Amino acid sequence: MIQLYFGSGSTEIELLDDRFSPGDWQRLKAKAVQLLRLKGSELVAQFLESRDFELRRGTNSFCDEFCLLYQRLPMDNYVCDLDLAQDIQAKESASVIARAVQEVTGEHVQFVALELDSSDAPQPVAPPILEATSETVERALNDAARLMSTEGSTSAVDRVHTALHAYLRVLGSRAGLP
Repeated sequence: MIQLYFGSGSTEIELLDDRFSPGDWQRLKAKAVQLLRLKGSELVAQFLESRDFELRRGTNSFCDEFCLLYQRLPMDNYVCDLDLAQDIQAKESASVIARAVQEVTGEHVQFVALELDSSDAPQPVAPPILEATSETVERALNDAARLMSTEGSTSAVDRVHTALHAYLRVLGSRAGLP
């Protein structure tokens, strides 16, 4: 999660529900944009206006309650925005936005945060149904699947190698090769 702005205290965030209905939030967001423009912060107003921020309730392990401006981004946009976390101007803009939203809504805005939307990740490839197999192939593939889910894909490379080797031996045997 990219935290462009955070107030004092813990930086831990547990997302809860929307603070306002979508219609109410859009009206309040427009008011915050208008306030920023009237204060002479045109670029900051454009940044807020161009983003699909939600105003969400949040908490943390200390049971603090706060609001946060939150946006979930697809992978391409998230990667493009990674540099914002180090950009002093972006962080200052996020701080100004948090104060404007707080002024308009009366809610304490503790964070301005961007998060990767992992729901648009590619679906895993379904395992094939093998026409030629053996106990060794099946055991190695099951071990590889277990290792990938618990340890990561690099941990399963040896078991995939074993499965491929055993599979080629089965094919060779069926073809009458020594």
